[in-house]
Amino acid sequence: MSSGGSGFVELVLNEASKIIGTISYNNSGVSGVSVSAENINTGALVSIFSTDDGGFEIPGMQIGNYNLIVFKEGYSVIGTLPSISITNLGIDYNVDSIEMTFVNNSLSGNVINMESGIGILDADIFLFDENGTELANSISDAGGGF
Repeated sequence: MSSGGSGFVELVLNEASKIIGTISYNNSGVSGVSVSAENINTGALVSIFSTDDGGFEIPGMQIGNYNLIVFKEGYSVIGTLPSISITNLGIDYNVDSIEMTFVNNSLSGNVINMESGIGILDADIFLFDENGTELANSISDAGGGF
């Protein structure tokens, strides 16, 4: 093409597959999660971010074996991330919902005798959700701390 001229370029795109799934915390979608598919043999990465409802679609996947890598600051994955084997092109590969939880969250306090103000040893502490399901339990230490 000469300087100042015009023209066009024709691209032929090969057929590809997609990896589709959702990221959730407490049954709600988590937005802005970095989701990458890493080709096990080549190390090539294809990365996207989850949408407002936690959904994601990783396009352009070619035949090969992939590990998913998921990251969002302040969150951790519950369980094992899936590996996907793309064996046919033009097919959507759906993965089970990937569950995440907050990290570095804690609940602490002291159990004290209201009359003496002294901590109570071995007090049972229980944490329940809004439905009355026990989420965690602990026992206070010698100073009443948990």
